[in-house]
Amino acid sequence: HDLVLISDSNVRVESDYLRRVVAHLDNDVGMVTAVVAGADAESTGGRLEATYLNTFYARWMFLAEKAGNTCVVGKSMLFSRKVAARFGGIRALGRYLAEDYMAGVAMRKIGQRVMVQSNPVRQHIGKYSVGDFWSRHIRWGRIRKSQAPAAFLFEPLLGSLVSAALGAWATHRAFGLSPQHFAILHFGLWSACDLLLMRRLDGALRLWMPGVWLLRELLAIPLWAHTLSGNTVSWRGRKLALEQGGLLKLS
Repeated sequence: HDLVLISDSNVRVESDYLRRVVAHLDNDVGMVTAVVAGADAESTGGRLEATYLNTFYARWMFLAEKAGNTCVVGKSMLFSRKVAARFGGIRALGRYLAEDYMAGVAMRKIGQRVMVQSNPVRQHIGKYSVGDFWSRHIRWGRIRKSQAPAAFLFEPLLGSLVSAALGAWATHRAFGLSPQHFAILHFGLWSACDLLLMRRLDGALRLWMPGVWLLRELLAIPLWAHTLSGNTVSWRGRKLALEQGGLLKLS
């Protein structure tokens, strides 16, 4: 096979990375990607970024794969040039800002599966401002909104805050359970699961993780509301408008 590997410059991989990723490529597998683990964060913005990657994105990438709708992440992509040529190759996706995600969609349309490799790849984060974190996730969120608007509208229901409020109301109405008791149980279980996932992806449970996890949860609704309020994104110093389906609006 004439294989193409895309790996971003801020990704750190192990010595057997190529052997492991190629092992997933089979006759009906058109593309192999990987969960991205945020690592080496050195600032509040960087820690928020790592927390987002190691909880929200890792969790939903895993669930999307189980649902047969694997999301391709451009940090790590392996595919056959010959197979990609069947949908026009990467050049055919040039009008999409999320060309990595659309590459996975294109692969499935021609009957090819998209696989997530067995090991995550580590993204070196380093120093990252809170503004950088916010701008990045506004961009990612608006891409999600343009590609799957119905799913985006339900995102708050899938976070810890809104689900806690709904669960507290429902269990109080149905069983008379104290909302405070439900909230304590809910956040205890949710945070424990997320912190275990963060430890697994980062390699250690760090002192800053519980506090930054809580901060990210509190920021999730304002971030979603800001994302909902527009359809433009900032990318490499330029403001770009998105059309339905994730297409870039051409001027």
